[in-house]
Amino acid sequence: MMSDFSCSVLVIGAGIAGWTAALRAIEHGVDVLVVDKSPGEFGGGNTLMTSGSFRAAGKNLKSAPQALYREVMKEGVAYPELARAWADHCPASVDRLRGWGVELADGPAGGLLLEPRTSISLSPVYKRDVGTNVLRKLRASFIQRGGRYAGNTEALRLLIRAGCVSRVVAQSNGKSLEIQSKAVILTTGGFSANKEMVAEYIGRHAHECKLRGSPNDTGDGLRMAMEIGAKAVN
Repeated sequence: MMSDFSCSVLVIGAGIAGWTAALRAIEHGVDVLVVDKSPGEFGGGNTLMTSGSFRAAGKNLKSAPQALYREVMKEGVAYPELARAWADHCPASVDRLRGWGVELADGPAGGLLLEPRTSISLSPVYKRDVGTNVLRKLRASFIQRGGRYAGNTEALRLLIRAGCVSRVVAQSNGKSLEIQSKAVILTTGGFSANKEMVAEYIGRHAHECKLRGSPNDTGDGLRMAMEIGAKAVN
């Protein structure tokens, strides 16, 4: 069957996680396509609503990864794999964001977070429309490196071939299409705007809470992954 689009890596969801994944992939020399169901020029999700701070995995981002890992794990409530990823990659990730044009400045610690913690706040230049400016910077870096982006394109279903996801069924402007890809990365965020999922996974009355995030966070990636056998945790 012919596909409407093909690429080496398909990233579904164009928030900060999606653009970061796409930029890392394209830096390795592969053909990358990013799709997002929102109609804007650079996607968004909850990134559009950020107040402008990042949480980093250590009191001192230059500390040894093993020391950071031990600090995160000492309370006994963290997932080891997640804690290890934070400790090993957080400093380099902050450096990459700066390299892609995102302006960052050191800020005070804040919020309820696994200790130790550091807050990295966006520079004053982003005080207005913080998330929009971050996404604009990341999208520009991605396009400059030869990446492709398709907005107003909603992924609907993952198709399996030989045990791997090889195609994605999507729709754009009411038209059904297929995207063939050697690898698919899901960065579609959570499900805070999906009342059924909120009631099922958080609590039967949780969906009555006022939505504080993006209306596009409807759990699409989680749903598609679980439909092909992925196990949901936490």
